[in-house]
Amino acid sequence: MTEPKRSRSLLSYRISLVVAIPLLVILTGGLIAGNSYVATRASIVRLASSLFTQIADQTADQARSHVRQASPAVDLLAALLSDEDVIPPSDDLARRLLAVLRANSGFAWVSFSDETGAFTGAQRTADGSLLVNRSHIDGGKTTMDEHSVAKDGTWKLTRHVDDSGYDPRTRPFYAAATAAKKRVWVNPYVFFGEGVPGMTCAGPVYARDGKLRGVVTVDFDLDTLSAYVATLHPSPNARVFIYTASGTILADPGAHLVAQSGKGAEGVLVTRDTIEDDLVRQYFRAPGASSFDYQGAPYFSVTRSFEHESLNWSVAAVAPESDFMGDVNKTTRFALVAGAIAVILAVLLAATMANRIAAPLVHLASEMDKVGRFELVEADPPPTIFTEISLMNRALVTMKRGLMNFGVYVPRDLVRAVLASGVRAELGGKTKPLTVFFSDLAGFTTLSESLSPDALVKLLSGYFDEMTKVISDRRGTIDKFIGDGIMAFWNAPQDEPDHAVLACETALACQRKLDGMKKADPSLSRLSARIGIATGQALVGNIGSSDRMNYTAMGDTVNLAARLEGLGKVYGTRILVSEACRNAAGDRIVMRAIDFVAVKGKKVGVKVYEPLALASEANEDAQAVSRFSELAMDAYLARRWDEAVRHFESILAVLPGDVAAATLRDRARDYGREPPAADWSGAYVMKEK
Repeated sequence: MTEPKRSRSLLSYRISLVVAIPLLVILTGGLIAGNSYVATRASIVRLASSLFTQIADQTADQARSHVRQASPAVDLLAALLSDEDVIPPSDDLARRLLAVLRANSGFAWVSFSDETGAFTGAQRTADGSLLVNRSHIDGGKTTMDEHSVAKDGTWKLTRHVDDSGYDPRTRPFYAAATAAKKRVWVNPYVFFGEGVPGMTCAGPVYARDGKLRGVVTVDFDLDTLSAYVATLHPSPNARVFIYTASGTILADPGAHLVAQSGKGAEGVLVTRDTIEDDLVRQYFRAPGASSFDYQGAPYFSVTRSFEHESLNWSVAAVAPESDFMGDVNKTTRFALVAGAIAVILAVLLAATMANRIAAPLVHLASEMDKVGRFELVEADPPPTIFTEISLMNRALVTMKRGLMNFGVYVPRDLVRAVLASGVRAELGGKTKPLTVFFSDLAGFTTLSESLSPDALVKLLSGYFDEMTKVISDRRGTIDKFIGDGIMAFWNAPQDEPDHAVLACETALACQRKLDGMKKADPSLSRLSARIGIATGQALVGNIGSSDRMNYTAMGDTVNLAARLEGLGKVYGTRILVSEACRNAAGDRIVMRAIDFVAVKGKKVGVKVYEPLALASEANEDAQAVSRFSELAMDAYLARRWDEAVRHFESILAVLPGDVAAATLRDRARDYGREPPAADWSGAYVMKEK
């Protein structure tokens, strides 16, 4: 029979059902919710953009109207002062400037500065009151008087400064107007002594003969623009600000527009490069873009630019998308939660339906797979409401019970190993390196004469159970039980690179296990086990007839292992291994050399060894015995009899009464008195098994 071919891809019924129903719910809900979200978001983006555009245009109109009246006022004042034969006295001049200031509510200052450094100006303060500020330079000092103007037109001196240090001729507006020789708009700057941002429209005043008389100005306090944009609230977290083409910030209620510097006490205006507000700086990284990200959140952005004479300003309005998408996002989150609940319910429903069929089928497949590995453990099948599955469960239980009854007649570990190897159960074998293990109970025959058959079977079964566990735990294959003996081997059917080490470890563990059983049951005190182990090439496979076969090993290696088990009673050892096994185990097992012997039926001798302990567990006595035995065997085979005797005596000093050392010592003494023939190979020929 050949294994049925599988299709290239198989689908789990349970997974298919559990996935299909929730996936259908997700796809349907996702398409509806996604389409609704996209459409709603597009509409909101359009509305937000339209609203921001209106705000930006409104702000641009307000800024334009703020500066629109400045040029006519400057031209008028310049013309009037040019037509005068002389500049009017400062009182009359101040009253003219006050008249212009009253007529234009958006003006912060109206002033005239002459070529001598004298200054006359009318100022509107933040609270709307009017001031007259006059100064003149005398002897390098600037004397300044400031009067408040009452509603009835009367003046009151409010401040006198002997030396204010102010010289209008050094200010930007004066330099710009006289250099251009025409009306100009001065770049925004910080007003002297006030620390507030402002800008100036300035025009030179010339006499009829063309001589420069001075400069008239109209000044704007830019804080009024910041106050205006602060009233604009297109959304809860929106920001509106104004800046020039060069990047100077003119109005922004959320930022400090004047920064201190070493250029003067007034400070300097902040720009897009020096402003500390991270939101504004992020906007300038992509100016004019319709959106940008700030601190991980998307922002809407609208920019409107406008020009007035030489002024080129831009109005920007920005706001987080969440200001407009908040309700939509809440609805979306609610839809996601509801969808997640629906998916969970769909999964539970699908899982319940799938388990009704899939769980019993999976159980059947699992149990059949265990049967295929000869793991025959009874387990109650899960309940099912389907008749067909119930019939399959009953058939499986019947088959397992039949195989369990059969399993008591065959070595289960061997069957499992053969099944795991994938080897087809047919006659045939192959030659490969094996380590073969034989054990036999000494004293069992005498003990069995005093026991009833039932007690004898119970004792032997207990012994075999313990030894089988020790061998199986170290991956050995149990071939058969021979009376009270056990045959096992390693490296078949599964490869075991360390088969010699595993066999030696098993032998030592079996002896420890038997010692423990004897302590637990004093009636077993007369029992002892002899073990023989050999490593070499052997034929292993299914041997027998076509309808009855045995997985076993055959060959000289198997016979040698059996002979070594019998030799144990000659040397008084519990374990004997071949030289090939000793070489394969290497330094991982501490061993001592026993003899160079030709077992019955062989003419060629082999060295035999006794494992003493694992290298990791060996004590000083074991190490000493191993060392002395090698020295003794080398001297013995080299015919150095006295030296050999001394080393055997050293072993007996560590192991008093040791049969093997005493036997070889006595033999060396005999050879010393009567040496063997010249063709002596060193092998001691055994006459018995």
